Amino acid sequence: MQELNLQKNYAVAVSGGVDSITLLYLISIYHNVNTKFHPIILTVNHGLREEATQETLFVYNTSQKLKLTCQILNWNGIKPTSNIQSAARTIRYSLLHEWCDLNSIKYLITAHHKDDQAETIFMRLERGSGLDGLLGMQERSRFYTIEILRPFLCFTKKEILHYALQKQLNWIEDPSNTNTKYKRTLYRNFIKVSKNPDVLVNRLHTTAIHIKRAVNCILYYVHAALNDCLEFNKLGFINIKLNKFNEVPEEIALRLFSYSLMVIGKKSYKPRYEKFIKLFHKIKNDLSIPPHTFYNCKIIRNKDNTISIIKEVASIKTQYINPYTKETIIWDNRFLLKIHNISAEQVSITPLSNNPIPIHLKKLYKEAVYSLPILKSKDKILAYPLQNNNIDNIPVISIEDVLIKRNIVNLVYSQFN
Repeated sequence: MQELNLQKNYAVAVSGGVDSITLLYLISIYHNVNTKFHPIILTVNHGLREEATQETLFVYNTSQKLKLTCQILNWNGIKPTSNIQSAARTIRYSLLHEWCDLNSIKYLITAHHKDDQAETIFMRLERGSGLDGLLGMQERSRFYTIEILRPFLCFTKKEILHYALQKQLNWIEDPSNTNTKYKRTLYRNFIKVSKNPDVLVNRLHTTAIHIKRAVNCILYYVHAALNDCLEFNKLGFINIKLNKFNEVPEEIALRLFSYSLMVIGKKSYKPRYEKFIKLFHKIKNDLSIPPHTFYNCKIIRNKDNTISIIKEVASIKTQYINPYTKETIIWDNRFLLKIHNISAEQVSITPLSNNPIPIHLKKLYKEAVYSLPILKSKDKILAYPLQNNNIDNIPVISIEDVLIKRNIVNLVYSQFN
C-alpha cells in the first residue's frame, strides 16, 4: 500500500466479497500509519439483486468497526433487464465517478486481482480486442477525472483468500459469481478446470506485461509522428497531412486518427473498430469521399491532400457562465477563453452554428468557423472570437489558447503504462 504514494484524500470501492473486505482491512492498517490523508469507503447498491442492500449495510458496518468513513451510493435510475453484469458495472462506475467528482477526490482504489485480470483478457480475446484491450487492467489507469489504483493486481485470488482466512475476516459471497449465465463466470470456471489454474493465471499476467511493453513502444513512435502527420489549427481542428500520414506504419496511422477523433470529439474511449477501420481506409484511399460525420466529428477530405477533423456543431453543448468571472474558461475541451466587459446577467458560450458569419471570419475555413465559440445573452450575440478587442466597453470573448495539441499529447502519454 505504501507504493501507492497517495497525495490527497482517496476513495476505496468496496463490495462485501473477500477481495474487497481484505482491501478494506489493509486500508484501515495503512490509514493508522498514514493519517495525513483520509480514505472514504464507497459501496454501491444498484438494486439489481435482492442481496444488494444487505451487502452494502455489511460494508458500512464493517467500515464503522474499523473506524473508517463509509458512503452508500444508491442507484435510483431505470433497472436494466438484459446484459445485467455489464449494466451493473456501468452503474457502479458511474456512481463512483460522480461521487468522487462532486467531492474533489482524485484517487479510487479497487480490489481487482490477477484472476480478474485473466478473466478480463479471455473476454477481450473472445471479442477480438486489439493490443490495448489485451493489456487488461493496469495498476494505474485514468477514468475521466479520477485515477483508478489496483494494488492487488499482482496477487492471485488464492493468495488474497489465504490472507483473509489467516486474519479471520468476515465477508459475503456474491451468488452471481457462480452463475453460469454470465460470461465472466464461464471463463472463471474454465480457469478452475484447467490443468494448472495457478500457472495459467500467472502466464496470462505475464502476457499482459509483454503486451504492455509492445504498446509502450508503439506509443513512442506515435508521439514521434505527431508533428509530421498532424497540423493543429488555431480554429480548433486537426488536419491530417496525408503525404506523411500514408508513410507511417498502419498501426501508427490508426492511432493518430483515433486519438484525433477522441480529442476533437471529446471522447474518453476509442471508436468501435468495425466502423472506424472502414472509415480509416476510405479517407486514405478514396479521393472523392464525401464529408463524414463520425464520433462527434466532421471529417472532410480537402483538395490539398489533407483531411480535416472538425468538431460536429450539433454535439457541442452550450455552456452557461458567470459573466463577472475573471478566470479563463475551458470550452469544449478545445479552447481556453476569457471574457471581458459583460453587463448582461444570463450569459452563455455556444457555437456559432447557423448564426451569420461576421466579416472578419468570412475568409476562414467555413466548416471550422461554425464550431467557434460565441458569447450570447439569451438570443442576442454579444461577441465573436478573433475580433478587434481594443474597443473600450465592448463585450469580448478572446481565445487565449487552443488546447487540441496539448490534449492529444496528454492522451498519448496517458496510454503509457
